[in-house]
Amino acid sequence: MQNVRQNLIVLAFAIATTVSLDINSAHCAIITAGDIVRIDDDQNVASGLFGGEYALYKKTGPGAEDWEFVTKTFCLERTAPIDIGTSEYIQYVVAAVSGKIIYKDAPSEETLLDKTKFLYYAHQAGILDTFDLGGGVFFQYNDDNWAQSLQNAIWELQGDGVYLSKDEDKLIALADAEAANYTAQYDTNVFSLNLFELGQTPAGFDINDSSTWSTSDDHIQDLLWYSNPVPEPSTIAIWSLAGLGGLGLAIRRRRKKK
Repeated sequence: MQNVRQNLIVLAFAIATTVSLDINSAHCAIITAGDIVRIDDDQNVASGLFGGEYALYKKTGPGAEDWEFVTKTFCLERTAPIDIGTSEYIQYVVAAVSGKIIYKDAPSEETLLDKTKFLYYAHQAGILDTFDLGGGVFFQYNDDNWAQSLQNAIWELQGDGVYLSKDEDKLIALADAEAANYTAQYDTNVFSLNLFELGQTPAGFDINDSSTWSTSDDHIQDLLWYSNPVPEPSTIAIWSLAGLGGLGLAIRRRRKKK
């Protein structure tokens, strides 16, 4: 009986911890207009030579260290600037979460294309490396060259050209072939974060009214964001612990019955 009670305590604690982790993760993953963010090329990402992949962080409190990693991201404008984290983080405000790219030399906009959404969704969902890109070539996660190839493909699809041509043509061909098959997975989950320097968002900014957009240098790089991230390994591990606790309880019950 004592062993059964101990198993129940472990199981309850594991489930409670998992729920807490899931809630915190979900809260962190939510990005809305008004949030403050920054990017970095730290250990969370492979580093393309120009552009992403970047680590996207969200400001969670007033302290200098109050930043929470949200996801991996890529740039949407090849020539627009953005600064990565240094000893003093450069902060940006999310003016809108939308399906539009605002160009800084504007006011002008471009729609975030389905093929771009598909590639980013596949990357974020962890399935991009499951597609044969031709001749047995596969995308590789945590690889600098492939990170640059994906960044190039995103720019090329959005009509911005590329830096240092690599394997973006293979990824674009994949998007041409597969994007229409995954509409339900990416259509309501992949967005553009329209960013301004902190404190520089134009008064009365409205993503649906270009006359409210600034034509100055206040607007900076727009970034990709996936709103339905895969659970972190720590969460999966806790669920595994909960499952093992339940399995242990079932085994003990079976033995007692025998």
